[in-house]
Amino acid sequence: MMPNPENGCNDLQSIFVEHIYNVRRCGKRCKWGLTAAISGAHTIGSAKLENSGYEGHWSDPKNSAIFNNNYYKAILGHGWGPNRAIDGNADKNNWKRVDVQMKKEPFEMMLNTDMCLAYQYNQKHIDCMKETNRNKRACKKFEKKGTFLNAKKDNCCAWTNQNVLFKRGIESQKHNNYCGLKNAKRGGDLRGACCIAEDKDSAGDCDSFRWPKGPAFNKIIVFA
Repeated sequence: MMPNPENGCNDLQSIFVEHIYNVRRCGKRCKWGLTAAISGAHTIGSAKLENSGYEGHWSDPKNSAIFNNNYYKAILGHGWGPNRAIDGNADKNNWKRVDVQMKKEPFEMMLNTDMCLAYQYNQKHIDCMKETNRNKRACKKFEKKGTFLNAKKDNCCAWTNQNVLFKRGIESQKHNNYCGLKNAKRGGDLRGACCIAEDKDSAGDCDSFRWPKGPAFNKIIVFA
């Protein structure tokens, strides 16, 4: 049985975490890490409407033909927003780039089962950030209060602060391939570039942008 992308991390949890990887000496973090590892197969190829109801590439044209770790870099290094009712089908929803390269061809996308590994949807954190004028320190206490991210119900921008990637030497950052910017710099945050095309009714940041709390975020950082 394969997970249904529409069910996101709920299916990943029931199929991989609770069954396939439910082995001794592998705790919850380990199981989610293994789930993120097998999901890395998405770094090659693409989805087509006639086959799955989804359409687009997980990587740019060059990397989609190479078995590498660009999938993980794309999750972290781009800004993502919900892409609903694909081709008019309300039962097909995924994530599209909403950063400065949102119109790049071919279309780059992620499924719920990809994005939920790194990001959660955290309404309490969203509300706190609005109430405190984006005071990260004041809202830190809410950072682990989120739920599994899902494009069908969650309208927000998923992105990771560039300083996290700089600090860990992630290659896409070194080559200035961050949210489509040519010269991403350290310091501050670049939300304006990563979420420039988010929906007008977007709730804001899906998660804590300085260290998202998806169940496999730590491993995705390592794989990237």
